[in-house]
Amino acid sequence: LTSVEVSKYQLPSNWNLNVKMPGSLFQELNEHAPPRRASGIRREITVPCVDVIPFPLLFGGRYFEISDEATWVVSSYKRGHSVPELRHPSIDQYWQTNGPLPHLLTLYFNKLTPISHLCIYVDTYVDGSYSPKTLSIRRGTQLCDMVENVLVHLGNYKGWAVIPLRACGRNFITAFILQIAVFANYLNGRDSCIRQIKIYGPKFEWRSEFVSVMRT
Repeated sequence: LTSVEVSKYQLPSNWNLNVKMPGSLFQELNEHAPPRRASGIRREITVPCVDVIPFPLLFGGRYFEISDEATWVVSSYKRGHSVPELRHPSIDQYWQTNGPLPHLLTLYFNKLTPISHLCIYVDTYVDGSYSPKTLSIRRGTQLCDMVENVLVHLGNYKGWAVIPLRACGRNFITAFILQIAVFANYLNGRDSCIRQIKIYGPKFEWRSEFVSVMRT
């Protein structure tokens, strides 16, 4: 990695990422995502982009945004287009990479955190070949035990890609570390532009009812 940028919250000096913690909980929320298959078989989905984040994530009472609970680290960036711009509420700001694929965004949580949805805003009409096309979403307790949760293909390239995350038999995952890896861009571009990312988790871990956030 050629360079690293972190958010204003630095990793605590006494934080031990080598602590092993147990798994997750919560079941799939988007009907376009197929059931998880047997262990060892890659879960692969195509996610269409929508104009707005679905109402249940924003106001439904079952989920809340947990973006601020993580420390954000990117594998590379172009000056003036790093973590602060990615975290900015305006979609006119963005993170732009500056290096070879895959491009990595790694989020470090200071406790085992339930995560149900990852929302990514892209705009091919503005960014062209800089728009991500294929992403791998990974989780773990430390960098050396990261595993892929899902491989995502974007069905179109303007708007919010709402990516459901889950473990076997549960409609959310838990992790100390969540990583987004951009594997490919639109028209085979090298660098990527991502305009916003939001992470959501369940308010009530013990609930397991099936809810479609895309049809509400």
